[in-house]
Amino acid sequence: MSDQQLITGFSLILATNLIRYGVADLDKTISGYSYCIAMSLSLLSCVTHLSAMAVLRGHYDSNRRLRDTKTFLMVAAIALLLPQFVTCQRVGTSLTLRCALDDLEGDTGLHWDPDDIYVQTFFFATLAMVGILACGYLQRILELYSPRFRESPEAWVAEACASIFSWPSQADINAFNAAAHADQLARERLLLVGLNGLREYFVLVSVIEGEMRGSFFGEIVWFLFYSTFALCQICFFIVWGSGSDWKAPISFTPQFGQILSLGMLILPLLSAIDGYRIVTAAFK
Repeated sequence: MSDQQLITGFSLILATNLIRYGVADLDKTISGYSYCIAMSLSLLSCVTHLSAMAVLRGHYDSNRRLRDTKTFLMVAAIALLLPQFVTCQRVGTSLTLRCALDDLEGDTGLHWDPDDIYVQTFFFATLAMVGILACGYLQRILELYSPRFRESPEAWVAEACASIFSWPSQADINAFNAAAHADQLARERLLLVGLNGLREYFVLVSVIEGEMRGSFFGEIVWFLFYSTFALCQICFFIVWGSGSDWKAPISFTPQFGQILSLGMLILPLLSAIDGYRIVTAAFK
């Protein structure tokens, strides 16, 4: 499932880049609307793959060549996706892609307009999604190559210093991890004893934060966030578009390339159900 999402997203991104730069004059026949739909679908495939990577970290530890290949594809996909994702926020959907890009006169970056709430919303939403994708893939890559980062997002700093400066030592790192674990248990015991005032709430929040950091449920929450944002991005272009006449609905004619990734979105659900059955069967 993860491989299918990665390849689907990479194929869509590669195709949209070829269209964007006028290979075989495709930008003169493809509308800006179709271009935006394709980019949104590639975004959906990428975030689905990003979420699926949470359960594959251990698998790649024993398949390093496969890990390196997947990492290269991940970096290439995100590097090609982000510039086109920003571009599709500005192109007019009622024109061909070439005409829409000519209207922008080569300026496809984001701009801030203090008097236009619509432009402001797109500005912040685009920056947020770009940041989430970049940070999400960076976190997954660090988790693949650094077991200590997988245990704790802060541990990679200690590991980097240990590899460069030979400080702290492995014994110091292990002692720190043991102390952190003991501190987490101590905070949980404080809740059982009972405290007064705001201190009890702060302790409760710290315990929840510590548990969520290494929890698979936390990964599910992020998956739902990623998928919801990407689906809303697709629905926005289907219903309103992104041009100056965005208030007028646009008719949507489904095509195979447009619905392929949406159909494949059911794969994470099926894989999760299958994995759950395997685990429950193992404990019976």
